[in-house]
Amino acid sequence: MTTAPDTDQDELAGLVDPIVTDDSHGLPQGAWSRIIVISMSGCDYDFISDPRAVADCLSQLVNEIGMRPFGEPISFTFGQGALYGNTGIQVGIEAIGDQHHKLIETSNITVHANHAVPEHTAFVVINTCSECNVPAAVAFVSKAFGATKTAVSVNALCIAPPLDD
Repeated sequence: MTTAPDTDQDELAGLVDPIVTDDSHGLPQGAWSRIIVISMSGCDYDFISDPRAVADCLSQLVNEIGMRPFGEPISFTFGQGALYGNTGIQVGIEAIGDQHHKLIETSNITVHANHAVPEHTAFVVINTCSECNVPAAVAFVSKAFGATKTAVSVNALCIAPPLDD
């Protein structure tokens, strides 16, 4: 079992290249939840191409960050050839990878692992309306996925417009 080391914000700064972060990881007034995106490259090919290993990691991640699981992880492989973007323009890489979903009582965690590209990328998205130990999540998945490069983004999601009185 992979376990996350105790990680504070200063240690996290040396582990990742922040894209968008806030200091408190709190939610702005009116926000219903936060979305944490952990983007990794240089991941261990054997790990990210093993759906059972990634699904097991998701279950462990839930415990590491203090969430409560809801059901079993759902995993499937996608793609059968050259990747087409939203514009329909071929970008010339194979789109073969895996999607993994883990429901938690406060929302969900999704992993997209693309083992067909040379960079061996993986993206972990944690969507939750409860507090989340972001440094622990980043440290855990970076170590578990064997990532050589990691970036993190923490953003408010679903900001409700104020009601007029």
